Amino acid sequence: MEEVIVDSTIAISGYDVLKNMCNAFYDYSTNNKGVFEAMLWYNKYENVEKDKATMRLFDIIFEIMKPLDITDDNINYIIRTLRSFLEGFALLVNNNSFGSPISIKDSFEIKIKWFISNMINCFFML
Repeated sequence: MEEVIVDSTIAISGYDVLKNMCNAFYDYSTNNKGVFEAMLWYNKYENVEKDKATMRLFDIIFEIMKPLDITDDNINYIIRTLRSFLEGFALLVNNNSFGSPISIKDSFEIKIKWFISNMINCFFML
């Protein structure tokens, strides 16, 4: 996951970095269902390897978000919100839980646009 996210952000700037990262997460989690499922339970088990992997991923996301002039506290809120959206959406896709005939990928893309737009409004329009 770490490698996929890093690769998705190379030579990209602004909010497109966030969009690419979300798409990379989606693609990885839906193409590697077993690995993704195991990743969801990492908080249940304490070990050094898990902690290092988690911190590396968080550090990457912080580096991605820093140029957007967002405070560390707000980046933490964004990470928590992104995690719930990305993991929840991927779980629904992986379990064939969307029953509507509309495009799942289109729904995902619209949600990313909505998320970025609302993030901008929340943190920069207050």
